Amino acid sequence: MLDIQKTAIARLINALEGAKANYKIILPDGTEYGTLETKPVKTVKPKGSRASPYPRGELHSYVTPFLADMNVGDVMVIPYGKYPGPLLATCCYSTAFSLWGKGNCMGSRNDKTKTVEIMRLG
Repeated sequence: MLDIQKTAIARLINALEGAKANYKIILPDGTEYGTLETKPVKTVKPKGSRASPYPRGELHSYVTPFLADMNVGDVMVIPYGKYPGPLLATCCYSTAFSLWGKGNCMGSRNDKTKTVEIMRLG
């Protein structure tokens, strides 16, 4: 830690003590100041995206020809093919959003017929 940082911390501690504040300061090297009780810090594992079993862009390439030429009011039925329904539906909504913008489509996954239905609204 640099001298200027140590000086800044010392001033901060003096100000907090002068204000009769409860505080706890823990420096990166583990040095602790103050009497406030603290809970141990939880380490949170960041949520990462799961690796797709399909190569990048494969689902998008499957969905785009169905949606590319749709006009307002058109409905397209996209078969699951070899893809799982929830993953395909997500890709359909994402592709529709990128083509037409937010709020310009409505979609539904039909597990009975193994299709995703997309309607262009705007």
